Amino acid sequence: GLAPLIGQAIVENPEEGTTLLRLGFPLSRRSNRPVSLPEHGAVSGDTVKFQRKKLTLRGLLHYLWDEARLTHWAPKWAGRRSWHVVQSHLLAAAGSKATSTAPLASTLYVAEPFIAEQKEAIADRRR
Repeated sequence: GLAPLIGQAIVENPEEGTTLLRLGFPLSRRSNRPVSLPEHGAVSGDTVKFQRKKLTLRGLLHYLWDEARLTHWAPKWAGRRSWHVVQSHLLAAAGSKATSTAPLASTLYVAEPFIAEQKEAIADRRR
């Protein structure tokens, strides 16, 4: 369900028309960094750390498909839901979404439709 995530993992700003997404996974690979552990006795036993809810990868995909209205069906869609339509709707839905580090559309990869005549150009862009 989406309801428990609104306000914590999905923070909407209706004035600006943007949505901040808090993700529970990294969007890029980083080199292995050592984890710094707190010194012994640095954390008192009577404190509570609030765990903010975050979107999983599956949750992000479900949220984007729903925002792109790809989970809705109408008779006019019969035979018209090509990958080009899916790609354009997903990219449009990601346009107003951001993570704490960057706009989602700048880091989101949605493969372009395959056209046999442009096979080499598509492969070059993918690389």
